[in-house]
Amino acid sequence: MDIDSVRTLFQADDYVARMHFTDRMLEREVSWDQVAEAIDTGRIVGERPKQAPYPEFLLVGQVEWTVPGTSISLPRPLFIHGALGDVLYLITCDWNMPREWGQRLRWRR
Repeated sequence: MDIDSVRTLFQADDYVARMHFTDRMLEREVSWDQVAEAIDTGRIVGERPKQAPYPEFLLVGQVEWTVPGTSISLPRPLFIHGALGDVLYLITCDWNMPREWGQRLRWRR
């Protein structure tokens, strides 16, 4: 799976953010700017190429995160679970690595 394809579709606004994705954004206080930053700077760390109906991926990118109740800004990893089909499907996002990916991750450099 190619991170450039993910970036191209996202930058062209050729994506569908699933309701679960936007619900988790609100719940976890993730902004669209942080999503864009994670996709722009991130890398794919997990793949499910045989997942139906579309191959899925997990990417992680470092984003600026403000500590609640302060003006302190720190880099923090943001995980984005998506699928690549005729458009980019954004499935969920989390500040922590999703458990269901577990040991399947391939930390590539």
